[in-house]
Amino acid sequence: MNNLKAVRYKNWKLVFPHSSRAYSGSLPGKAGYPGPAPDVKVKKALYNLSHDPGEQYDVQENYPEIVKQIEGFAEEARVDLGDDLTNRKGANRRPAGKVN
Repeated sequence: MNNLKAVRYKNWKLVFPHSSRAYSGSLPGKAGYPGPAPDVKVKKALYNLSHDPGEQYDVQENYPEIVKQIEGFAEEARVDLGDDLTNRKGANRRPAGKVN
């Protein structure tokens, strides 16, 4: 999939809403197979990775200017490469290569 789920800028990481697999709270797998991992809805959040490398504290309300700046970077990427999460095609998106 061509999903833009997050953008990192310096010590910041802005996560966009998307679905993901949840590994916490699930039993691990065995014999090389993963354990059950249900899909969860991930909310938009901003993390300061210098102070919160575990991405536990959403600080987007404290730093709206950083959110706006990173959203600008994300929009540039969507215009160029597209984004399936927002149904954007992208000007420079091309089909995946094929091996003959």
